[in-house]
Parts: sequence; C-alpha cells; structure tokens
Amino acid sequence: MKDLALAIVVAAVWGHGLVALATPHPVDGATGAPPASHVAGCGTERWDVKTLTDPLASSVVLSPTPTDIATLGALKVSSPVKGDEARGVLEAEYQVYSVEGTVFVAKREEDQDIHIALEDGQGHTMIVESAYPPCARGSLVLAQIKAARAQVLALAGGKELTNATLKKLIGKHVRATGVFFADKLHGQSGVAPNGAELHPLLILEVLD
Repeated sequence: MKDLALAIVVAAVWGHGLVALATPHPVDGATGAPPASHVAGCGTERWDVKTLTDPLASSVVLSPTPTDIATLGALKVSSPVKGDEARGVLEAEYQVYSVEGTVFVAKREEDQDIHIALEDGQGHTMIVESAYPPCARGSLVLAQIKAARAQVLALAGGKELTNATLKKLIGKHVRATGVFFADKLHGQSGVAPNGAELHPLLILEVLD
C-alpha cells in the first residue's frame, strides 16, 4: 500500500482509450529530463512505431488486454525485424496489453528511454520501455507517455531518473500496460525470445 501511494498519476480506461485523470504538477516537469545540453539524440529504428507517431497509430486498440509475459514472448515472428519495418510485424502491434512481473533491470538508455525488464518467476522475461516525451512529440498517446514517465519518476524517488535512482524499482512487483512492439534482437537485458516489448509504456502500477 505504501508503494501504491507513489504512483502520482492515475490512468483509467475510458471507452477505447486511456485517459490521464490527475496530476499533482505539470507532467513535463516530471519527465526526469536532463539539461538540454546533455540530451542525447532520439532513437531511430522503428521510432515512429515505438512512439505511436506512425501513419497506422490510429489503428491501435487502446483498451488494454490482460495477458502474461510468457504468452507475449511466445508469439511467432516469422523473420528478423528490420529497422525500418512498418507497424504490423505481428497483429499484436495493434493492441495495448497489461502484464504483471517483478522488475529486475531498470536503467536509462542513451536515447533517454527508461528500460525496465520484468520476470514472471517462471523464467520468462520481457522489456517495457518508458519513452522520453520530448522524443514522442505528436504521439497519439503523448499524455499517457508523460503520465507513465511521471510514475517511474515517483518510484525512483521523485527527483531525477538516473541509473542510481532507478535501482529503487528493482524487486517491485508491478503491472505494466503499454503498446505491443516487436523489437529487433540485439542482446538487450531481459529481452523476450521474440523481442516482444511494451513500448511505449502507458501505465506502471505497483501491486505490493
């Protein structure tokens, strides 16, 4: 219950979309952004798909479907994912999912996304990524991206998102909700066998 109080932004399902209900302060101030002079470039590989700024983003069903890490990690990807592939490598890329797991990796990437790896206690793992809002301008779900970033910031102590503060997330049992994304396998920490991710992360809830 104590950890639940840290979730400073509450999100709810409303119709076919996710709507941020309340924030205690402007979410742009809760992104954990470094000084502008230290901001690395945004990512490039399938970046529009990762941030829902691609032409097919409006076809994504935003009502979350509960599932589990093992199920998403077992979806068959017929061929290696290319860096410029359009949405639809798997039909799942048109859907938002919710999974539960325990955080065992939490770190800041060079593109300023927050990389969080979850495990289910049975050997299955997958990655969820909290996108950096300034690199997601024009996103169909920008408000939810900002809200999720604020939730991660709260769990990291509410001051800044660094690899040191993100260690506070490790060991947390969470429910992560986000858009399915099939990533290219390149040795990521905690990656699912098929590269399944939730990217972008839309809601992060601590369960106990």
